[in-house]
Amino acid sequence: IPESMVRNIGREEYGKKLMELQAQGTLSPEMIQKFTSEKIVSDYIEKERGTFEMLAKASVGIAEILKLEKLVLSQEAFEEELDKIRAQYAQESPGQELEEDEQITQAVRERSETKLVFDWIQENCSVE
Repeated sequence: IPESMVRNIGREEYGKKLMELQAQGTLSPEMIQKFTSEKIVSDYIEKERGTFEMLAKASVGIAEILKLEKLVLSQEAFEEELDKIRAQYAQESPGQELEEDEQITQAVRERSETKLVFDWIQENCSVE
């Protein structure tokens, strides 16, 4: 697994944790700035390296199954998942609108493709 992939996943996961803490009101924007130093992020990635390597391997495996089995996420399934995220956000953050940027869209697409692969595995494979 390429080191860059492990580090990117680590940064994404660290960013998600900070966003969750900010959404919960646990961290102020100023505190988040302090927690985004390269040293702190690198230390976190090293501490959780095994998890991020496992996530990277899973990501490669999911992409390979999508390709080999010619699985394609329908726009309808993608939109359904995006609607679920919007509804969840509206419930957790009343009065605020979800800013749908490329990162959120990509995360929803990856989550939906992962679900598609797991559904395919469940229907077509048996574990012995």
